[in-house]
Amino acid sequence: MGLMDGKVVVVTGGGRGIGRSHCLHFAAEGAKVVVNDLGIEVKSGTDGSGRTQPIDEKDTSVADQVVKEITDGGGEAIADHSDLSTFAGGKTLIDKALAEYGRVDSLINNHGTLTIMRIDELDEEKVRRELAVHIIGYLGTTKAVWQSMIDRGGGTIVNTGSGFGGGGPGLAAYMAAKAGVFALTRDTAYEGAEFGIRCNSLTPAARTRLSVPYWGDDQTEDWDPKWASRIALFLASNLSEGITGRQISLTAPGDSTREWVIASRVTTIDVDWTPELLAERIDDVFEPVEPPRIRRVPTLSEPA
Repeated sequence: MGLMDGKVVVVTGGGRGIGRSHCLHFAAEGAKVVVNDLGIEVKSGTDGSGRTQPIDEKDTSVADQVVKEITDGGGEAIADHSDLSTFAGGKTLIDKALAEYGRVDSLINNHGTLTIMRIDELDEEKVRRELAVHIIGYLGTTKAVWQSMIDRGGGTIVNTGSGFGGGGPGLAAYMAAKAGVFALTRDTAYEGAEFGIRCNSLTPAARTRLSVPYWGDDQTEDWDPKWASRIALFLASNLSEGITGRQISLTAPGDSTREWVIASRVTTIDVDWTPELLAERIDDVFEPVEPPRIRRVPTLSEPA
């Protein structure tokens, strides 16, 4: 018996990297998988340069190749090549899944882009694209699957945050989009509770065509996407029953996990707060957290 026997799972961005790993893991656990990927290509600098951005070239065959891997292994899967930066694309994807399999038990929102731009390089069109792919994209697929999950008495949604952490040089637009993913995850959990729809997110650290140019080949050597897929399986399956509105952070090489939250500690005083009093009591306000692992960050130098 597999964790997802008889279940239908939609994985967005399933043609490469973390998404491909998700698709193969869910199929191995008995799921019927809808592999979505538009096949957007990327332009990157040298490893560790910190430079990467999507370009207007596509290879839709990447989704087909994952489907072939699954079906060759005896599993069930179909491919979809919808552009999920619009609500229309999300609806097309979910309609295809429902037409083929009649249900969607789990939606894994994994698609994304990464455009590295320093603050002085921010381009409005590129920023809008980052927000559209992540925010419009995740909301669009969620909206499209919502009523069918309600009609079936529930379902699970797993959104993908970012293992890049709180940020880094050149990540302003990307992390703004991923912070939005965390916010929409929590609200989706609130709205879905009465219908049995659970929504959580994970923040993976994985070796992909996007992470290597940023962190470098040496720092990503042990970042196997399978660790992220195991968390996705946990959150999508009945093993996480009762858990919703949470975000799990994965630390490569898969040896530790933690909840990533916007924590709050309430500190009161007998008089009004002033900047001086805040300075005196700031340690009482901040939630104690472990310092992040020290990594070499890129200089964002231009490719040679």
